[in-house]
Amino acid sequence: MPAAVLSRFSYPKVPGDSFWSVVDVEGPASYVQVVPGNPPTGGQLITASDCGLQSFDWVNAKGASQAFNAVVVIPAIVGNPTIIRLMWITAATGSQVAPGANLSGRFVRLLAIGR
Repeated sequence: MPAAVLSRFSYPKVPGDSFWSVVDVEGPASYVQVVPGNPPTGGQLITASDCGLQSFDWVNAKGASQAFNAVVVIPAIVGNPTIIRLMWITAATGSQVAPGANLSGRFVRLLAIGR
């Protein structure tokens, strides 16, 4: 499949044309595993407004605090730029965190670019 320029986000554009937000997100008290599908379910939902934005162009996660976990950022619903899903990963095994795991007190830093 050829590359598709995200023209609905006014790409290509120059740096500085969008808002950048850095946010620390605390993990949920009872994690629900991500289940693949269209749309996927589970994980931790984060909205653009949680990041001080109206919509997301791009979101990246930095490793979680204490190096126990990592996070994969997934579009919650393809075509809906206002919500993302975080899939928490156990760093030691590379597998998804167990269902019901208490991740409160663990933080991940997100860099969100949007409007």
